[in-house]
Amino acid sequence: MKTRVLYRTVGKLHRLSKQGIPFDITFASYNETDGTSNGIVTKKKVMLRTGLSNRKYKKGRVLIGYKEYKTGNNGWFYLPLLLKVNNKPIYKDD
Repeated sequence: MKTRVLYRTVGKLHRLSKQGIPFDITFASYNETDGTSNGIVTKKKVMLRTGLSNRKYKKGRVLIGYKEYKTGNNGWFYLPLLLKVNNKPIYKDD
């Protein structure tokens, strides 16, 4: 169920990005290489960008690329760690 919600959400974010509509995202940060986190991160006015190929990379479906609208900086987040879009929680309280 939660997986379905995540993929529906990322589909919506892709549609917004194609329309040129930026949005805010909040996610738990994680650097797998270092095994570190900077805690909960909010990025304002971002749009999704082309990510990794699902065929070439194991993480292609879960590592999502974004671009900050104002600065042009690129970043990544793990889809399972996405918590909010435009300050609205992805999951409703159980």
